[in-house]
Amino acid sequence: MKAVRKAQTPEAAREALAYAIPIIDRTAGKGVIHKNAAARYKSNLHAFVEKLATTAATPGTPVAPSA
Repeated sequence: MKAVRKAQTPEAAREALAYAIPIIDRTAGKGVIHKNAAARYKSNLHAFVEKLATTAATPGTPVAPSA
């Protein structure tokens, strides 16, 4: 999940997200985290990637969000 947040480009973030989602699902399947928490993590990461892609497409805005 940290790799997705640290990505500077939308392409890198999508690649890291594709790697992170199965890991999140696996930990939820084993009971390490609750299934609703896994869904929340995935939702937040998807939203972050989409926001990164939107800001990267808009000229004159920073590529990485400051938060």
